[in-house]
Amino acid sequence: MVIEGVCPNHFTLSSVLKCCSGLNELKLGKGVHGWIIRNQIHVDAVLANSILDVYAKCGDVVVAERLFDLMRDKNTISWNVMIGAYLRDGDTEKSFDLFQRMPSKDVASWNTIIDGLMQNGLERSALELLYEMKEKGPVFNEVTFSIALGLASILSLLDVGRQVHGIVIRLGINSNEFIRTSLIDMYCKGGGTEKASIVFNCWPLMFMSTENSEIAYQDAYACSSLVSGYVKNGNYENAFEVFNTMVQKCMKVDKFTITSIISASANVVY
Repeated sequence: MVIEGVCPNHFTLSSVLKCCSGLNELKLGKGVHGWIIRNQIHVDAVLANSILDVYAKCGDVVVAERLFDLMRDKNTISWNVMIGAYLRDGDTEKSFDLFQRMPSKDVASWNTIIDGLMQNGLERSALELLYEMKEKGPVFNEVTFSIALGLASILSLLDVGRQVHGIVIRLGINSNEFIRTSLIDMYCKGGGTEKASIVFNCWPLMFMSTENSEIAYQDAYACSSLVSGYVKNGNYENAFEVFNTMVQKCMKVDKFTITSIISASANVVY
């Protein structure tokens, strides 16, 4: 476009910057940012957030912080991007302080801080915020329920996980791939492999034949969780069965699944 003399509009520039963020291409992102400055392109809130997102997701927190401070029209997305930047950098104190100072918080804000604290090993703090969100925050969405199940799994809170499971069934969102995967993982780690099997067997797996790589990844993760859960609870026959299905369907088998199967093999006497 640039070579042929067609000036990119804000939508084009935001899309290109999103690609830079997704590919972790900080150098290219800086190049686009420099082109915007050199050509004196008016930067609206959407474009400003796209520029901020490049630096935030590509790990240049110092520049992201500077840009955030200079932004005149910060919206909820701006705050969420910066909170996510601090969390990826491991600075939970700054992220929590920024979250507390937000003028208004949407469901993405709560999800970002709760998941970020959980990923940084602060599961109890994340759980407290989850309860706070339930009391005075926005209505949970599918991502929130998936995060809640992840917390229940890590903290071995099977009763809490069951309660969340009941809610998602009542809301009719238990068919969501991320929620189902989280349910399987939660039940497996909590010793409820029978429940995990029920959730798993009610799920029409797409396997690697699907064109949706995200669903295929979820399938593989769900199978891996089930294999691990079966082995952990001494149900080696079922573990081998699921593993065999993964191999037959050419699903991605990670090192944790291999470790579980080797452990199962060592405990089986033929």
